[in-house]
Amino acid sequence: MNPIEKTIRSALEKGDAGDRSFREKVYRSVHAALERSIANNPQLDDETIGQRRQMLKASISTVESEFVVATLPIDDAETPSRAEPEPAEEPAEPEAPADTDDGSADETNLPGEPPVEQEPVAVDTVEPPDDRPYRRAPQVAAEDTGQDEPADIAMPVIEPRVDGEDRQLHSRGTRGGPLRRARTERSEPGFEDDVLAAVPSASVDPYSPDLQGEYRAAPKRRRGRAYAIAFLVLTLLAAVAMGAWWTIDQGLFMSAEERDTSVPNPPLALQEEEFAPEGNDPSPPLASVSDDEADWITIFDPTDPTRVSTPPGAEAAVVDSDGGQVLRIRTASPDEPVIFDVGQGILDRIAGRRTVFNVVAAAEEGEPTQISVTCDFGALGDCGRNRYDVTVEQTDLLFDLDVPAGEPVAGGTISIVSDVENQGRAVDIRDIRVSVQD
Repeated sequence: MNPIEKTIRSALEKGDAGDRSFREKVYRSVHAALERSIANNPQLDDETIGQRRQMLKASISTVESEFVVATLPIDDAETPSRAEPEPAEEPAEPEAPADTDDGSADETNLPGEPPVEQEPVAVDTVEPPDDRPYRRAPQVAAEDTGQDEPADIAMPVIEPRVDGEDRQLHSRGTRGGPLRRARTERSEPGFEDDVLAAVPSASVDPYSPDLQGEYRAAPKRRRGRAYAIAFLVLTLLAAVAMGAWWTIDQGLFMSAEERDTSVPNPPLALQEEEFAPEGNDPSPPLASVSDDEADWITIFDPTDPTRVSTPPGAEAAVVDSDGGQVLRIRTASPDEPVIFDVGQGILDRIAGRRTVFNVVAAAEEGEPTQISVTCDFGALGDCGRNRYDVTVEQTDLLFDLDVPAGEPVAGGTISIVSDVENQGRAVDIRDIRVSVQD
């Protein structure tokens, strides 16, 4: 038993040898191993390579003959019977197989003859068969030749299916790579010319309409392209929607009148009001008015201190000075002035008239100060806030006021702060009076 036949039988023992498809897988595996061995040994000559391939064919024929049942020809008129074999002449020694260009020689070693001594071939271990489907070739029944030796058995035509993973390998041109490489290098058709004659070339387009049945690959589905187009369309629609929203929000399609959303400006109206800035610049005093030229109405004098109100922390006391008695006041803060009452009768007399108020005051010895004067006449309004610098010399502090017409329902007040800078300085008030101007 040659090494190739031994390898085939060992592989068949690992599975169901009665299954023809399983045997075909084993034959193909052994053939692939032989071709790899030839490709890996470039020093082998063509004659040795041809002998090894013929040995493989002979081994496959020998093994396959054990599983193929021979049938006898059926005569239409007679019952089939087994004829006694006549002694046959000594068969001539078969000639050595000659190398042919198509690699399809028919000579095989008969089962009864001893195997031809060949150089051992190193082949890979045959792995258990995979689940790849193959197409079965029709079995060829051997005809009875009237001899004890079995007739030649045709090599099974093994046509692989191009399916699943094999289809991808086939389309990439990787199927049968070592076999085709060996054929190209040696320019000699090998065993695969008979066995793999039906397998399409790797250069054939797997989607070509010339391929039929199992060899034609299913068309690829281009789902990725459809998804990309849908995504691009949605992105463009979103961009257009955002642009339209921004255009409407900015009012680009509105007229100039519609875009002017400002509040209409009311006409300019001027009103008279007295304003006293809170800077350090005091109000300029009015020119002194002589007693003969004005009809003065006394609002306060030191002889009647009951008309004075002092807040908590403030001081008010009548003291003697060179010119007579004065009321010395000292406020605790600029927000808590000393208040002098103005009678309702006085307000009745000055209502609707132009008036001049005069506060006669002097600073305490050696301590000049700055005072502020405010007034509140109820329904007749006020005089604003007037500030004056006061020295140790007695000074007339005048301010004029146009009193609006009206009937006061109560008296008013005049408030004086002795030290605007809140340094605790005092001021002497000699009297407060008002004059009505014609």
